[in-house]
Amino acid sequence: MPSTPPTSPLLYTNADLDRAGPYRENPDWIEAARANPATRWIAYWRGQLLIDGDASAARAIIDAAPPPNSPSVFLGLWHDHPVFAADLSHHAEPLAALARPRGQFAELRAIASGLPASEAGLLATVAIAPSILRPLRRRLHARTRRPCHALHRLSRRTFPPHRPCGDYAGVPR
Repeated sequence: MPSTPPTSPLLYTNADLDRAGPYRENPDWIEAARANPATRWIAYWRGQLLIDGDASAARAIIDAAPPPNSPSVFLGLWHDHPVFAADLSHHAEPLAALARPRGQFAELRAIASGLPASEAGLLATVAIAPSILRPLRRRLHARTRRPCHALHRLSRRTFPPHRPCGDYAGVPR
């Protein structure tokens, strides 16, 4: 009989999300997962998440079906299904952009107490993904262009001056 981990008292840590590391590096698998009808989509719009219901009894809408050209992030596998977060922030009317428009957009802090624990953890992952990825991409891209000794006082001892930081930090160039 499989053991079930106890539910954590920290609401946002109960995501049941497998990060699916090996799949992330396979662009063919990612494209096939995007086209798969069983893929789960969570819509994100200007800091708000798509939910069904009100704040006291909210449920995440995980079949949002965004437009094909929407920016998205692969989150992992949730209950053996690929899950993507689709950013609809560039749409003035995000519900109209969805294939199956329903629900409403709400901030996670306002609805967290009414969500089931596994959905709260999943939505927390979605809520932080766009805010982390955009500035991080810019910083990492900028750092790979400059040598480390120009960025850090002690980097001449840590990195040779002729190599950019990204070569050592695992950052693709």
